[in-house]
Amino acid sequence: MLLKAIAGVHGYIARKQQARSEAEALLKPGSRLARRLNHRQRALLLNALKYPDKPFTIAVHQRTHGVVYDTARSDLLGLVAAKLMRQDRHGKQHVFHAVANLGDKLK
Repeated sequence: MLLKAIAGVHGYIARKQQARSEAEALLKPGSRLARRLNHRQRALLLNALKYPDKPFTIAVHQRTHGVVYDTARSDLLGLVAAKLMRQDRHGKQHVFHAVANLGDKLK
């Protein structure tokens, strides 16, 4: 019974890794989806695939990529419009999270 449970966990992990690999392949430069996104948006989505519960903010995106506030805001709102991220507010700050089924949406 224990071996069956362990095998089930291994199968689950393998499926998740496969889904992430497929989604990452779709975000490679030159892919159909990647042509609609800029390199900063692709990097953010790859990060969101790796850390699905991580919150993203305009300020952090701005600092990470060395862009002005409006560019960082536009990048994140573009991903919200594409239904790849969702936007929340915490006080005055806009916080963005990956949608629950991001890997599936990228397929």
